[in-house]
Amino acid sequence: MFDNDETVSPAELSEFEQLLARSSLAPAGNTPDRDTIDAASVQRAAVKAKGQSRTRYAVGIELVPHRIVAVLIDEHGARLADEQLVLADMEVGTVISAVASATASLMDAVPGTKAACERVTLGFQLGGPVDTATGTALFYHKSPPRAPGPIEEIRWPDNQPLGQMLEEATGLPSYPDNDACALAMFQLWFGAGRETSRFAVVLISEGVGGALVIDGRLFDGPMELGNLSVLPDKTDSARPCDCGSIGCLETTGGIHGILENVYHYTGESIGGVAAGADLAERDDTREAREAFAVAGHANAKGIGVIVNFARPRQVVLYAPAVMTEPGRAAADAFLTEVRKFARFCHPAFRGTQLRIEPLRPYDGAHGAALLALERCFGIRPGHLTATGEPQ
Repeated sequence: MFDNDETVSPAELSEFEQLLARSSLAPAGNTPDRDTIDAASVQRAAVKAKGQSRTRYAVGIELVPHRIVAVLIDEHGARLADEQLVLADMEVGTVISAVASATASLMDAVPGTKAACERVTLGFQLGGPVDTATGTALFYHKSPPRAPGPIEEIRWPDNQPLGQMLEEATGLPSYPDNDACALAMFQLWFGAGRETSRFAVVLISEGVGGALVIDGRLFDGPMELGNLSVLPDKTDSARPCDCGSIGCLETTGGIHGILENVYHYTGESIGGVAAGADLAERDDTREAREAFAVAGHANAKGIGVIVNFARPRQVVLYAPAVMTEPGRAAADAFLTEVRKFARFCHPAFRGTQLRIEPLRPYDGAHGAALLALERCFGIRPGHLTATGEPQ
């Protein structure tokens, strides 16, 4: 009934075995109610079990400061389970242990995945450059804002063999990548990729990241968009960056840059972008809003560089929800400026569409899982043709 090379777990075959025991196909005397189930019902259950046995799965992990977000998806991209864990610290070993714990928990939550671990892979994303060929995290450093506040520095030793460490901890083939690349893969499956085969993602988190999809394929970057020098002559916002340049997009257009600007304009020390947005709501002098406006201007210039360089048909801008909700002072100040990106583009490319997306809790981890599905099993979105164009 099954091909010789099929391996089906007991959990996956439970329905089939129960039906078989009660059918005319069972050995004589096997059960008192033998012959009560017809052979066709057993055949249908067998086909169902065989289909289940071939399903591939992926765990996706998003690392953000002091927390991991984890999801488990099937080969169709459907999210089956999710979990979030708070980290005691951001040391590499602590992160790896948390990933192993979350992975085991997710696989326990979805029947059949533990028994089918040879059909499960793991994707991991973080805010830094990754060598995807070797699974090496080249650089992971989160500088705190140059303003008083509770945010601590995070620094890993360079060139961490992250893929190898994840595989040893979880037993699964593991594929680390950059956070913007993971979100680009999520968009390829569920967003911009359904409309065009050529788009870019800009991610505003602690800093600013970017990724490109061309002909339905993720460009093997990542693009360190945050290291573009966009404000070298604007002395009140031009600050030194980790890369050594002055006035990088990273230092003004990301969350930490916004917190620095809020302090610069208002003297207020705040612990996060939501607090900055709240301050902008009640700031009669509009000084806090200026911090968000400057961030919008810097990101508009960064988007202009991407458009001139790669000519994407769409640019998807991910930002914290408080920066994307029209009607809020911070969001209005930010969005008004960032939507002026076309003035930094070549005239021939000014038709590029800008899509604004709030950062949602599970998109990043989901994208990391989708990356692993493609790299481990070659699974691509069903709506793409062989040429990478959406159907």
